[in-house]
Amino acid sequence: MINGDIMNRPQFAGGWRSGLPETPCGVGSTIARTERQRKWIPEIVKRYDIHTIANVGAGALNWWPLMELPQDVDTVHLDLVPRSEGVQLFDIVDTVPPKVDLIVCAWVLNHLPADDCQKAIENIRASGARYLIVTDRYLPPDQFTPTEVLILNNGAQMIFTELSCA
Repeated sequence: MINGDIMNRPQFAGGWRSGLPETPCGVGSTIARTERQRKWIPEIVKRYDIHTIANVGAGALNWWPLMELPQDVDTVHLDLVPRSEGVQLFDIVDTVPPKVDLIVCAWVLNHLPADDCQKAIENIRASGARYLIVTDRYLPPDQFTPTEVLILNNGAQMIFTELSCA
């Protein structure tokens, strides 16, 4: 079931104008703002031997295809409002993501009320994913430091708590 309260918000229907004309998904999804994360994510994928990814909040896939991921990495793209072919309809608040090595949940949780955020986090944990990349809010490049903290699914695995969007 798709969360009606969230779906009825105007910004989900029309997108975020700050990314136009490049992307309807907001300035955080522009090519310029994703340069560092496009470099950082493939490094994490290689370092931790990641082969499957769920890209939750995939949007219009504006920057994802520009990453140089290893060829053996399979990715499923999921979003509450799919804006690109290849993105599947998915509500992180009401649905457990598929079990993968890594969940990328960039620029999603910051748009949710606290109760929905908690449900989304519970669903992410229930997925059995080994790793998580999640963003909180945009930080200018001079204030950003990627952070690695423990634990997802009780296995001394890493949660990558932020990724740069500058």
